[in-house]
Amino acid sequence: MKPLLHQIALALMIASAAFLLATGGLLVFNQTRGKVTGLVKSRDRIELIEQLHKRPKDEALKQRIRALDLQLRQQTFTQLRLSSNGARAMLGALVVLLVSAHFVRALRRQMPNPMAWGARHADEDKRTVRVARYAASVVFGLLVAAALFLGIKPVRLPERAPVVVEAPEQPMTVAEWEQNWPAFRGPWGDGATKTPIKLNQLWKVAVPLPGMGSPVIWGNALFMSGADEKEERMFRFDADMGKLVWASPVKITAPRPPTPRLNEDTGAAAPTPVTDGRRVYAIFANGDVAAFDFDGKQVWARNIGQLENAYGYASSLALWQNRLLIQLDLGQEGDGKSKLLALDTRTGKDMWQTPRPTGGSWASPILAMVEGKPQLITCGDPFILAYDPSSGAELWRANSLSSDLAPSPILAGGFIIACKVNADVIAVRPNGKGDVTKTHIAWTSTDGAPDVPSPVAVGNRLYLLNGGGLLRCCDVANGKELWAHDFGEEFYSSPVLAGNTLVMITRKGVIFTTEAGETYQDAKKLELGETCNASPSFRGARMYLRGKNNLFCFGE
Repeated sequence: MKPLLHQIALALMIASAAFLLATGGLLVFNQTRGKVTGLVKSRDRIELIEQLHKRPKDEALKQRIRALDLQLRQQTFTQLRLSSNGARAMLGALVVLLVSAHFVRALRRQMPNPMAWGARHADEDKRTVRVARYAASVVFGLLVAAALFLGIKPVRLPERAPVVVEAPEQPMTVAEWEQNWPAFRGPWGDGATKTPIKLNQLWKVAVPLPGMGSPVIWGNALFMSGADEKEERMFRFDADMGKLVWASPVKITAPRPPTPRLNEDTGAAAPTPVTDGRRVYAIFANGDVAAFDFDGKQVWARNIGQLENAYGYASSLALWQNRLLIQLDLGQEGDGKSKLLALDTRTGKDMWQTPRPTGGSWASPILAMVEGKPQLITCGDPFILAYDPSSGAELWRANSLSSDLAPSPILAGGFIIACKVNADVIAVRPNGKGDVTKTHIAWTSTDGAPDVPSPVAVGNRLYLLNGGGLLRCCDVANGKELWAHDFGEEFYSSPVLAGNTLVMITRKGVIFTTEAGETYQDAKKLELGETCNASPSFRGARMYLRGKNNLFCFGE
């Protein structure tokens, strides 16, 4: 029996040694023909990514990078699996080798006495050899099968960050900005669209939370914010059908200052949001600022501090490239509480902030292109101030305002038109530097300026509507009044121009329309059916208007 056991042990030792040599050779070959670093150091992949930086919108190139990345991953994981499972199989073979070698050595310690066996039998010798061969074959086969099984079985690789091939986010272009209605009173804050509209009501849909802000629109996505004392939300509606797509809450876990006392005329969501086609941004009366993607996921949110002023916070947001621009006019002139703040649209982190020598105001900033360069125009007691929206550097200022400021400025006829509430209308040439009070004020009209609604202009005609219902048409070149008409109604909503039609909405929800011309023409009237303080927004031949409870769509 011992000779047979010795032969089996010897066969196991030889088979496991052969397996170790063969598997070790395969692993060495596998390591020399590819490494894990090939996944991130592939020359082809690096060259394609360099091309993508030069052509970030090349979709075909992006597909090539994704395909190559997938191929490199598969090759790398296959090599890792072979290396890991091959090492396991070699460890098993090594154990078999050591055990069989031990038995070979133990069985040879006492050499048998051939003379005691008697006559040798050829059949018995053949049977012993045959059994040893079968044993060696079976052991080798089992080792090979085990290696194959381990090679096929997936290996759990260490956790690692995925390699993402993604082009850097491109800033919004001016062309994209102008094709949509992304901010309060449109892309340039002037309340004008070239497309005429018909006041046929197509649909209306309930808005779940109150707010004074107007709709902003990008493509088919229409956004509004809403809030009360308990919650704040951003809403997305389908601009074609009026369906509510999502209503996402603002979630901030960090401690926040107490909510200020809400004023009936502003509420918790008076500012209009702004969008760049990537995300939509909103600010609320308690200082919460939030960004959502177009699927309703909150990208970031933070509180920028208490926004205390007499009538509640109402300045709408502006945007330039990747900068979210916030006009924070608080307190009194010279007390150091006011500032202009720019947040990174991607993260919500501060990019810059510039102190403002102004007191509390409710006017919204606008963007204006002056001699091919952008300016952020703001109004705050007592200044009209212009800034570089990229850096926050002050470009010029004119000391010409006072009191509680609500109307926003506009660019018309080459002038910045600003309103000194219930007093003067001021026209400033925007190409100056520093203090331009004595050098760049083109004209001042003392016939009375709006107190809440912002101006609107077309051609050489400037239209001014005050809160008491007096509509004045002036020559934008010199401010002289051409005609006036008193509607005898109260207005908070700013007038807008759709083509050559002037549209005005009273606080009671009465829509007046009249043709913009050198003389007043009798206005047509349409009842909305509910109160309204927001200003209209436009998309093509459609007008969108937020009432107290509903969102309305007019057009064809």
